[in-house]
Amino acid sequence: MDIEYKILSRKRFCDMVEEYIYMKDVPYMDAVIDLMDQHEIEPDRIPNLINTSIKDKIEAEARDLNFLERINKLPI
Repeated sequence: MDIEYKILSRKRFCDMVEEYIYMKDVPYMDAVIDLMDQHEIEPDRIPNLINTSIKDKIEAEARDLNFLERINKLPI
């Protein structure tokens, strides 16, 4: 097995999240949690493994579900 597959980098984890979402059509938070379970990743490592784009998408999903306070958006 390649050593690349054993080392989990930020880019690799984010690619795994995006691929998982594409294949399973699940929300970002569910994808991150499922991948944590599959790869036995500790929750305290996640902030270091996800990039700003995925953080923003998780935050947007949380706002849509009323888990976070809504912010005003300009209509586009």
